[in-house]
Amino acid sequence: NYCKSCIGRVWESEKQPSCPECREKCTAGKYAVNRLLANAIKMVQIQCQKDPCHKDQLCMKHKLKLELFCKEDKSLACSLCVPEHPGHTFFTVQKAFKMYKGNLTTSLSHQQSSLKHLKEIK
Repeated sequence: NYCKSCIGRVWESEKQPSCPECREKCTAGKYAVNRLLANAIKMVQIQCQKDPCHKDQLCMKHKLKLELFCKEDKSLACSLCVPEHPGHTFFTVQKAFKMYKGNLTTSLSHQQSSLKHLKEIK
């Protein structure tokens, strides 16, 4: 996945546009927007704006490092925030990243195979 400006820069420097990763030729510089990734980024941006516990990786309330992820609230928390989330499940940020990355990778793979199938039908 690449941002639009990065793809544009690569394609401007090539005679025949191709994928920056696999080098498959692209017709007329057309590309598919990864809506799943775009939506995930948008959710993170919204969460960062409204989550009072998140700013500069320190808890606003306790001034401690945000090193936990609340599964139910889908938000970062420090160790002192845990009692404020009774009955909730917490993971380290690293574990949560791996879990959600896997979900996104699986969804992306499914979308890519669907797209390939649709191209074959055409």
